[in-house]
Amino acid sequence: GAVARPYNVGSDVAVTIEQLAHRVDHIVGGSGVLIEGAPSDPADRYVPDIGRLNRELQCPPEVALDAAVARTAGWYRANSSRSVP
Repeated sequence: GAVARPYNVGSDVAVTIEQLAHRVDHIVGGSGVLIEGAPSDPADRYVPDIGRLNRELQCPPEVALDAAVARTAGWYRANSSRSVP
């Protein structure tokens, strides 16, 4: 890309923290998720606009969220002395 030109990275698919927590729990074989507190306002979220990244660098997302979570959990299990469910 152009020098000093910012590019958003990630995914333009909206996922709430609650949805993400349940997906991570399912992928790592957890024992469930307890969501406490009041739900956030649905308008209070950030979804990156990755249009510039796709248009200028032809760089669409390559790793789906579930695969990224599984890879991260696998790395953590292999590289940490702390237990992961």
